[in-house]
Amino acid sequence: MRQSEDCYVWRVSSLKDLTRTVIPFFDKFTYQTQIRADFELFKQIVEMTNNKHHLTIEGLQQIVNLKAALKVFQIA
Repeated sequence: MRQSEDCYVWRVSSLKDLTRTVIPFFDKFTYQTQIRADFELFKQIVEMTNNKHHLTIEGLQQIVNLKAALKVFQIA
């Protein structure tokens, strides 16, 4: 992570980076908008992937459904 006066730049190379660094950082903020709702869905997707749910057809379908519900976040 690099930080300038008003900007953070994150380089994420693993689920561990998301789970241990990025998600806890953004959990500190209490957004009351669509961004927060999308963040909660994003966290569910990361948690499901950490728990290897993406390795089953049912789990993968749940992840695809959650991704489709995202409004602001765009996961490539």
